[in-house]
Amino acid sequence: MPVKVLVIDDDPTMLDLARFHLQTQGYEVVTVETGADGILQAEKQKFEIVLTDLNLPDIDGIEVVRRFKELLPECEILVITGYSSVTKAVEATKAGAFYFLEKPVEFEELLLLIDKALERKQQAEEIKQLRGRLTTRSSYASIIGGSKAMQDTYEMIDGVAESDANILVIGESGTGKELIANAIHYKSLRAKKPLVKINCSALPKELIESELFGHTKGAFTGATTEKQGLFGQAEGGSLMLDEIGEMPIELQPKLLRVLQERVYYRLGSEKAQSANFRLISATNRAIATMPRSSSLTCRSARSLNSRGISPGGGARPSSSRATTVKPLGSMGCRGTPRTCGTCCCGRHSSFTRPGPNPSAFLPRARSSIWLRPWSN
Repeated sequence: MPVKVLVIDDDPTMLDLARFHLQTQGYEVVTVETGADGILQAEKQKFEIVLTDLNLPDIDGIEVVRRFKELLPECEILVITGYSSVTKAVEATKAGAFYFLEKPVEFEELLLLIDKALERKQQAEEIKQLRGRLTTRSSYASIIGGSKAMQDTYEMIDGVAESDANILVIGESGTGKELIANAIHYKSLRAKKPLVKINCSALPKELIESELFGHTKGAFTGATTEKQGLFGQAEGGSLMLDEIGEMPIELQPKLLRVLQERVYYRLGSEKAQSANFRLISATNRAIATMPRSSSLTCRSARSLNSRGISPGGGARPSSSRATTVKPLGSMGCRGTPRTCGTCCCGRHSSFTRPGPNPSAFLPRARSSIWLRPWSN
């Protein structure tokens, strides 16, 4: 949509010239001759740029600037003044005007100033968005946690979700690796396609290849029917390989070839199949600490780890972080005010033990909370 500019001046010739030059540059222009009419227009519609004379017949120009900043705080205001009113123009900039021009107006200079004003407006909007993203969140796409480490994790998810980069999520059991995979997928451009998951440690190594690649009928003993495989099921979507460190080392080159060439072959078939999925891998151990017999090769780790994420900074599972359990408890108690009390809101001043107040939980949960050595 074109940028909307409001021009306020009691000189009809100035209005005609401003309309001509601005419309030539693609701006949508509204012109009025009084401050009152200008304010009325601002109450009806939004303007990105306001160009106003300081010496208006009805309202003081400084007051016009103030009113516009109240009605349209994000608009940029340029004021026009005669030589004798420069002091007043400086006062207008203090009231919120972006810049002032002296009469007669040089329209080339005016157009440059409008470009600068729009650039500053865009920068202010970007800063506002960044501040909003940095505001503390206690939850994010079903992930619960409000600590600084979790805020960093949310930022990382935002940063990688819309790309197609391979992701390796590293963290202890209980840190929410699968939740992070869910968040990445459902915030990506592939969100409407399947998210297929497999735990590499839950299958015998002899079956992992056929599960991933699929097979034709008769490809091996027991293959009585044709099977699509997880690569095919994840077509257009995402594939999560949990506990990737447990994948047999002899299968890794085949997986890397699929990622590089974007084609694969079902067992027993020579027909190439398209591999259109985004790979999200997860492991509960640092790559360097895995046994040599089952660890990923350096080449595999690089291919799987275009971008790496460690939930909560990779520190501790959520069950040992009070900053995470507190919002978890709040979510669990939501909708049950009779039993919830104020335990999840931190209003029990008499409760001094670190961690959440356990008074609203079931007896078994309370005993677990009291016995837990809490840390923040």
